[in-house]
Amino acid sequence: MARDSKREFKLIITARNMTSRVMRSVRDGIRSIGRVSTVAAGVAAAAFVAVTGTIAGVVSKILDLNDDLAKQARRFKMTTEELSGLRHAAAMGGIEVKEIDTAIQYMERNASDAANGIGEAKDAFKALGISAEDLRKMNPADAFEMIVDRLQGVDNAMDRSSYAMDIFGRSGARVLTLTADGIRAARKEAEQFGIAINEADAKKMEDINDDFHKIKMALRGFATVFTTGLIKPIEKFTDKVSEAAKDGRLKLWATQTALVVVQGFQQILRVAGGASEVIIGFGRAFQTVYGTAIKIVGGLSAKVAENAETQLEKARKVLAQTPKDSALYDINRQNVERLERTAMESKALADASVAIVEKTEQSAQKLATLQGQITNGANRAAAELAGQVADLKKREGAIENQIAAQEKAAEGARKIGEATEEGVARAEAALDRLIRKYDELQKKQGFVSFSPSGKAKGSTFGDEQFLASLDKAVSDAERTQ
Repeated sequence: MARDSKREFKLIITARNMTSRVMRSVRDGIRSIGRVSTVAAGVAAAAFVAVTGTIAGVVSKILDLNDDLAKQARRFKMTTEELSGLRHAAAMGGIEVKEIDTAIQYMERNASDAANGIGEAKDAFKALGISAEDLRKMNPADAFEMIVDRLQGVDNAMDRSSYAMDIFGRSGARVLTLTADGIRAARKEAEQFGIAINEADAKKMEDINDDFHKIKMALRGFATVFTTGLIKPIEKFTDKVSEAAKDGRLKLWATQTALVVVQGFQQILRVAGGASEVIIGFGRAFQTVYGTAIKIVGGLSAKVAENAETQLEKARKVLAQTPKDSALYDINRQNVERLERTAMESKALADASVAIVEKTEQSAQKLATLQGQITNGANRAAAELAGQVADLKKREGAIENQIAAQEKAAEGARKIGEATEEGVARAEAALDRLIRKYDELQKKQGFVSFSPSGKAKGSTFGDEQFLASLDKAVSDAERTQ
């Protein structure tokens, strides 16, 4: 029974251990999957943002182009399909959208002027055999195509260029790259490629683009209101900074910050210098041990090579004395070959050991030089920083003394102001008491006024009596203080 219990106990422990190992494996696997999922999610999010941004940019550009297409088509009194075809033909001929639009605008204006018998283009239309009156009544897209076709029929290149510039303005020279057949083919391609959109779709895109513009303006208005709300806090902040700059506190803060940074660099240099000494010292110790070991290996290899050479000479003599048809000849020959390989390999190892020892010694010298350079450089930098620290502390003390002097002066001015205010208040109180006494005298003795000659009028007593009363009132006021 006890044996069965022990077996059951052992079985339970074994099962628990196996379960723990399995659970740890599952947990590690889940963590690995989580890490991979996190990375994959990050990559997917970045890709989604990039693709979304690209699509948004393309959509915005398409909306802008089609919005401009719809507005220009209405201006030229064309359909959007016709203008799309002309623009596509122009693009195939290396002409920009603005240039072809300008050319159409010049054509319509010059056709109108020529129909009224004015303008430089009337002679060009006449030379091409085109009635300006009929041209003005035509669809602008068809008129453009007909003019291009007639220009291609002019043999003289200078006349052709002159007519084109008279009709299409400065863009006329570029228009000469177009042909009527090319324009018709471009119209078909624009329809096939989906470039030419109808009026309804163009209107929808125009409306969407206008809505986007309204949203942009609303966001700009929000930003303006938001920024306006920040004006007062920003003004307060700038006022505080200005006050700090005026009384020297900003300079003090900057000096204290620079002092902390320089002292931090000092500590870093001390740590770096000590760490470099430890690391380089360890490297030099390792090189010493390594070089010693290589020397030992090289010496042993040289001894082995020397011994192999001695044995080789003996083996060669034995081989020379052994008949070739003897059974020992092959054995002696193999022995010679083995000794030759041993001697050659031992000599090569000895030579390599010498070279390694030389390189190790050179490397040790370089490390010693490097250690000295690092130590000297760190000491120089630390000395320079110590000078900067002393200068900054001196500057800090001077600024603090200046601020203290300013505060002391401000405190003195404040006390003088308070004393002045107290004196003024006391004088005003005394004057108030004097006026009250004077009012009481007026009530008792009657109203007193003075003439320019100093004689009193409307009074029951003279100047001397009044002055005596006034002196008495002052004395009474002083006694009551």
